[in-house]
Amino acid sequence: MLRRLLVPLLAALLLLASADAADAATRSRPADRVALAAKLAGDLRRATTDDRRRAALLRVFSALRVGVYSGRGRPIVRGTERSAGDVYLYDAEVRAIAAGLGRGQRIDPAGLVERVSRLRLAPRGGPLTGPRLERALTAGLRRARRERRAPRSLAGLLVAELGRRAKRPVTGRGAAYDPLQSWLILAELATGRRGGGSARPRQAGAPAPCFTGSGRVARIVSGFGALVQDFDTILKVATHSVASPLHGLTIAALFDVQPTQGGQVLSTHYGGPHHPLSGRELVFRIGAQMVAQLPDRVIRCGPLAGLTFPKKGPIAGLPVDWDGSVSDGLATLRAHGTITQQDAVTDANGIATLRFTPHREIVAGAGRERVAAGALQPEVSVLSGLGNVPGNINEVLFPFFTTIAFGIGYHEARGFRFSAETPELCFTLGSCDEHAFRYTHTYSARVCGPTPYGVPWDGTEITVERIGEEVSSSIERFEFVLRPGETSTTYPRDAIGRNDQRFDFRLIEHVIDPLMQVDTFYANNFEPGSENYRAYESHVPARVEEDLSCPPLP
Repeated sequence: MLRRLLVPLLAALLLLASADAADAATRSRPADRVALAAKLAGDLRRATTDDRRRAALLRVFSALRVGVYSGRGRPIVRGTERSAGDVYLYDAEVRAIAAGLGRGQRIDPAGLVERVSRLRLAPRGGPLTGPRLERALTAGLRRARRERRAPRSLAGLLVAELGRRAKRPVTGRGAAYDPLQSWLILAELATGRRGGGSARPRQAGAPAPCFTGSGRVARIVSGFGALVQDFDTILKVATHSVASPLHGLTIAALFDVQPTQGGQVLSTHYGGPHHPLSGRELVFRIGAQMVAQLPDRVIRCGPLAGLTFPKKGPIAGLPVDWDGSVSDGLATLRAHGTITQQDAVTDANGIATLRFTPHREIVAGAGRERVAAGALQPEVSVLSGLGNVPGNINEVLFPFFTTIAFGIGYHEARGFRFSAETPELCFTLGSCDEHAFRYTHTYSARVCGPTPYGVPWDGTEITVERIGEEVSSSIERFEFVLRPGETSTTYPRDAIGRNDQRFDFRLIEHVIDPLMQVDTFYANNFEPGSENYRAYESHVPARVEEDLSCPPLP
């Protein structure tokens, strides 16, 4: 009986021993990172909720030896980090990446280059450009495939595998990166060429974290180092370490600041009856919201200690700077119309609105068709707007902004002209008979250029005088400058300083055909108030037209 029991037991032990030996042999050989990258990318692809994507991401960062910590400093995944200056993630950041993956968030190579510039990283050999990044990624991906068993190749292989499964190129035309790919590339650039180890730069006075990493000797292996080996990057400006800007970028992914899906009106035309979009109001609306619900809403450890996050959903009361730090969109709008609403903070639905009404055309439909193209780049002060003091410096480096392009159509006339004739005026001390002085005045003026305002009009007055059968005429020159909504007063050139003649001009735009209101004042040479003083006025509207004799506009 004992023999019958021992034989199977010994056989089982032999099988276990051989399995252990095979497993040990497998562990002794370098693992194939291509298979690992495929498994990790597949797990992410199959995850259908933010929680499942977070769990898959935790496995990714575990494989990369990147630690993940709660806001209280509790280790969720242990990596090679040993201080706040090392590369690690908060759980909030992992959830941000998971939420971005769920929304299908993408960034193109130009956007990635812009993010690198915000990291204050300066690759040796000149600034980072799109073509330079593409060359580095192309070489890095080849290197990662060639060194598929090297631990440092995992990040590059994962970037490539995520692109393959999404049927989206990593380099070349149509390239775009999801939040995890973006983080992997930026982390490689931030750590620079360091032989595949975990980066541990130090800066004097950097605060100690609440945690101490793994509490044992850190493993020196890492999944980084092959992708951008051609770059030896240096940090020009740092808050605490290379890790701090990376925290700023991933924290930013928790907040969604972008144009609303509805309510946008982004194209218009100057007012007038000659265009279907004439006078259309432009409406710009941006929304700010928290995209993930965090179980730990306050970070109490590390360089972002004290950072507080709102609940998932719209965020009210956040300051909005509609022009941002690099845009001149507001100046373009003001040059072509009137801003009628400009919200300074987000409302209860997390939305801020700007409204704009375009000018009316002076001569509707006349001249060359033009389009003033511009863009607003509103920035929303999310972190500091929520009272986060630690967020302020990250907000300077990584403001929450979006870009909204717009177009304003209008016609550009070569120039403007008008001609007006006064009714015959009787100018006498007695009765207005055939012996009285009778005057007729004809005014004409023109200005070349696309605007009738702020530049001198060149005018001519022709006066015809009749005394009985005698007829004589004279010509005088004058100039005037128009201001919108104002009256311009001038005198004939040879009558400057006299009080017996005055011409007033005012452009009336808001009619089907624009009019130049010409008001003329005449007085005799007697002193005002005397019994012989006579004064006459005439008020004549004249149609304003495009002056086609002006040279074509460039």
